[in-house]
Amino acid sequence: MYKKSSNLEKPTLENYNAMDDFLFFKYMGEEGNEKQQKGLSEALGISINGKIKSINPKVPPDNKEGKTSILDCYIETENAKIDIEAQRQEVEDFMEKIIAYVIKMLITSLKKGKNYSIMKKAIAIIICDFNFLKSPLYHNIIDLRNRDIKINEQLTDKIELHFIEMPKVRKLPMYKIIKKYLKSKNNKINITITKEFQYLLFMDSEITHSERKEIVKMGDEGLKDAIEKIELAFQDNEALDAYLTQKIEEISLENRLNIREKRGEERGEKRGEERGEQNGIKKGIKETAKRLKNMGLSIEEIAKATDLTPEMIEKL
Repeated sequence: MYKKSSNLEKPTLENYNAMDDFLFFKYMGEEGNEKQQKGLSEALGISINGKIKSINPKVPPDNKEGKTSILDCYIETENAKIDIEAQRQEVEDFMEKIIAYVIKMLITSLKKGKNYSIMKKAIAIIICDFNFLKSPLYHNIIDLRNRDIKINEQLTDKIELHFIEMPKVRKLPMYKIIKKYLKSKNNKINITITKEFQYLLFMDSEITHSERKEIVKMGDEGLKDAIEKIELAFQDNEALDAYLTQKIEEISLENRLNIREKRGEERGEKRGEERGEQNGIKKGIKETAKRLKNMGLSIEEIAKATDLTPEMIEKL
């Protein structure tokens, strides 16, 4: 059964999640965010050579029927291509998708007639809001090595995966100390927060906007720019509306996929199967409209998004 990728919730400065795809793209992914892209990469120990260039986040499909993937942040430097992903929930084929992104980055760095040795390094930074690896470390760096621990031979430096698991960050004693400091806002307390922790806490879903402002006061230029981008995003009503419309479409698609999969498992008469699928789709649309109504959207907005009549919405 397909899983929902995110919750349908209209973000505000009081309740937003910094790992939400809409906001993450605004302050990290889109062009003009080079300071924070460089700051995060270097905080994780990744060397940035030369200028950073934001490139199209749409990864082309393998074939005509393939699925085009959209990356959260896709940048290129003189020596590497870097994909920065903020993943709120574990989804189906999560690891396989990351590997596919990395392979595509490697392939697209090759130019016809050029030697393979000049192929750019492919780096993936995956910030997870869930536990994924068995390792107790919150930051794991994975590359291609000989499986024999005694040898530990790196086969190539062209592939590098950085996994950051936020639940493990939150269990660190330092995290609790910093959280207490951010809440107290006591400037008399002397505390040193590394650049890495500044970025990780800034992106943490359990940090409030006021706490992020305290982190920004520590002076990192990238994070100063990031907080401004977040605040500007909430002033762009057109972009927020487009974001909500996209989420509505995702939920409607998930409902249809779930219904089709369920009906496929419960093979029955063709006519009955089709009738049940249509009823299920209508039910899913009504459920979506009810959730939008509870969020405070107007009848007109809901009708436009779901194709239900105002009268039907009134009865929900």
